[in-house]
Amino acid sequence: MDRTEWERALRHFEKVTADAERYDREVWLPLSDKLNRIEDAAGLDRARFGFWDRRKAFMDVNPKLYHDYSVVSDEVDRRGDAVADALGVAMDTPAPDLAALRWKLEQLREGDGDLSPWTAGFVRQTFEDVERLLPPPS
Repeated sequence: MDRTEWERALRHFEKVTADAERYDREVWLPLSDKLNRIEDAAGLDRARFGFWDRRKAFMDVNPKLYHDYSVVSDEVDRRGDAVADALGVAMDTPAPDLAALRWKLEQLREGDGDLSPWTAGFVRQTFEDVERLLPPPS
């Protein structure tokens, strides 16, 4: 298997993931926190029934604030899509060795250890890697 292709796919995934996490940390979270503080100061009270109606009315008189939030949220979504696409490429690239196969298997688990319900197409190459890299069951 071509190690270069695998390393390129893995490095790309790591880069777009780091970029997305940095954007979340440096742009989205501060703006989201600012918006929450402004809404709290305006008395919108998320816990009280009718919050969404009160928020919509507040949005109507503060369109710039929510426009910025919408633009940033769209960028968060775009970056999330880039991470998902890069993961798909990495998962579809043949694993050159057991360390790469292990990385792929670890991507299939949620943070709490549960397995996500991946499609057969998404895990196809991983199972091909298992067949190629591991001895058959006895």
